[in-house]
Amino acid sequence: LLKPDDTKWDTRLRGCDETGESRSASSGDVSERKTIHLIESTGKKADFLRAVIAELKLNAIVHQTRAESIKDLKADVITARAVALLPELLTFARPFMTKKTICLLPKGQKADEELTESQKYWKFTCEKVQSLSDCSGIVLILKDIKIKHDAPRRKPTAKK
Repeated sequence: LLKPDDTKWDTRLRGCDETGESRSASSGDVSERKTIHLIESTGKKADFLRAVIAELKLNAIVHQTRAESIKDLKADVITARAVALLPELLTFARPFMTKKTICLLPKGQKADEELTESQKYWKFTCEKVQSLSDCSGIVLILKDIKIKHDAPRRKPTAKK
């Protein structure tokens, strides 16, 4: 999540192929003008993110918690991978959205089905961009996001 402010920013996402090699153009200087908020509830993953942030001297904060427990944080950009199907993901993201929030969401082969289902609950404009890291995937760029009514949430499954 990027916390909003009045500063204009320009960035390009960097994609990696299956070997981890970069396949896109360089990113802008977002880290100098924005604080990047990363939400990760798993301790080892959060520790890894903190180590990368320190090594690269990024302007970022790791929140080691579940997203639904965070209050009073708004974002210009929201991105999430493999969190939930789109209707539920937008419901999770809703507390972080402003009128200007953009969602950049990597999706797989069922992206069109997820979009169709989402449009029952949400109004938005959508641009589809071919994924650089997965030839069968796309990135959905959602803008002008407005809720019609809440999507049903799946019931949490018990961990085995």
